[in-house]
Amino acid sequence: MPPRPSPPPSRLTLSPADRRSLVERGRRDSVWWIEHVLGARLAPIQRQICRSVERDRVTLVKSCHATGKTHIAGALAHWWCGTDADRMVITTATSGTQSKHSIWREIEKLDGQAKARGTPTGAEVLT
Repeated sequence: MPPRPSPPPSRLTLSPADRRSLVERGRRDSVWWIEHVLGARLAPIQRQICRSVERDRVTLVKSCHATGKTHIAGALAHWWCGTDADRMVITTATSGTQSKHSIWREIEKLDGQAKARGTPTGAEVLT
């Protein structure tokens, strides 16, 4: 197993060079982005989901309730938009309320967590 990469610089304001470096590294590695930029902890199966999203056009996750699907979906949505300004994520759910109270709450929580860590992503979270 390769050594864990070092976390990005921990400052409230990243220099443009640090920001570019952070984004370039994050584009290549969603797990690194989620763990080191957003500060989220991922289970092994969540890492597998990330790798599938990076490499495959379609990723399906079959799971029961309360297994971290919303957490990883929110983290991946943030990774997708946070590493390229031209990207957008559209979410669907049974109702708009359900979408706002699950996945978007998770995305906003992770965004706040990144800012608190000193690694603001620059992603614009709009609901």
